Amino acid sequence: MKFLSILAFLPLITLTAFAETPAEVSIRRAEEQIATKPPHAPYYNSLAMAYARRARETSDVAFYQKAEETLDRAASVSPDDFETGKTRVWLMLGRHEFAKALEAATKLNSRRRMTSLSMVTWPTPTPSLGIIPRLSMPLNGC
Repeated sequence: MKFLSILAFLPLITLTAFAETPAEVSIRRAEEQIATKPPHAPYYNSLAMAYARRARETSDVAFYQKAEETLDRAASVSPDDFETGKTRVWLMLGRHEFAKALEAATKLNSRRRMTSLSMVTWPTPTPSLGIIPRLSMPLNGC
């Protein structure tokens, strides 16, 4: 009897085991978009972010390398794309390269006039890197 009750749940376990994760869905969709319009940097940025999400899901850092390679393709399509730069900073943060990410984000922010919506922001100050919040600095960089 106990065996039959276990068998009743087997289809649910099997379906769950083969369901796509959110990152896998994002990867598949981004790859489909790239197939339809290859020279479009935002699609590559979406694929790189999906790889970063997959790296967090699986704890497999090889996905960060795939994301970097994808961003290199995005940079070849659109060399000065701000979103590609932001995604590259996000990957650095995901790999815990905080000092490198801070340097890249600072350089990225200085490249163009910022608005509060387009700035690369830090969620919290990082005292271990010697970052002190500049509360008197306007958000729009003026």
